[in-house]
Amino acid sequence: MFLVQSDNDNRAYIVDYENIENGGKHEHEILKNDIVKFTINKKQHDGQVLEFSNNSQYLTNQRSKFNKMIDEKKKSSQLRSQLNESLSLKGVGLQMIHLHQKNQKNPSKDDLKKQIELLKAQKRESLSAENRNICTLTPHNQNNKLLNKKMTSEKNVNQVVSTEKKTDEVEVKDKNDSGKLNESQNVKQLFSPNYDDGKMKHLGNDVYCREVIYSSALGASHKATHLARRLLEGVFKHEALMGCTLTGQAPRGTSKKLIVKPLDQRAKDAIVDFSMRIATEKNWPSQNRGTIFKEMSQKLTEYKRDHNKKNPTQQ
Repeated sequence: MFLVQSDNDNRAYIVDYENIENGGKHEHEILKNDIVKFTINKKQHDGQVLEFSNNSQYLTNQRSKFNKMIDEKKKSSQLRSQLNESLSLKGVGLQMIHLHQKNQKNPSKDDLKKQIELLKAQKRESLSAENRNICTLTPHNQNNKLLNKKMTSEKNVNQVVSTEKKTDEVEVKDKNDSGKLNESQNVKQLFSPNYDDGKMKHLGNDVYCREVIYSSALGASHKATHLARRLLEGVFKHEALMGCTLTGQAPRGTSKKLIVKPLDQRAKDAIVDFSMRIATEKNWPSQNRGTIFKEMSQKLTEYKRDHNKKNPTQQ
């Protein structure tokens, strides 16, 4: 199943493979950001693939979050349009009062501050969204650019919030720095799309697997767990497999205070989703995500044990 954003209303819809004009592509060949035509309620739409998964509950949750974000941005755009119109007429203080008089009979100072806080909250949310990893859902149209331009009008709101605004900017900077650090660490765990002269296969969510391991895994597997175990070595570098655990928990027999990094969550999800889709296409036995993750963890343990046996001096 796919989560697709419609060009008609910018909202997200859950679409079965059968309702997508795929141009002869198999289900696992339709990737994130692909432009497709799809049918909902007997009406055809143009749109863009946001995500794909066999987990219907996961897609339902993602759809709700995405559509809520679209609705909030639409409301925010309307509020800012009214605010801009007001700011162009008179001084800042009189403009804010004039704007609220349109919607309320007796606006108060608290109401004005609430309006300002709403605009600031929307700005913080937009900045935070740019620094998230797995499955940031960003509309492919130009709405974000328009909203960012309109946000500049917020600078003209009265001096009451100037001190608070400086505090917000520091918080946003900290989040940006933290996001860049985490992203940098995660990228170091994975093979890049250009590794091995570009002989890589895309699993989904911008996660790539070495082609030689990808082909071998597909040919030798007959369960989703088999496939996921084999793909680990094609997605994660040796250093990541040796230095991380699947969940970030310390291995058994070691101190619980030991700090251990987890394998990149986006890449783990991509492996599981891909394995489950292939299992469905090939009519392999049904296995849930928990079972697959457990086997991946076991494979990671085996990988480390085998390496340490071959290289005892490197332990």
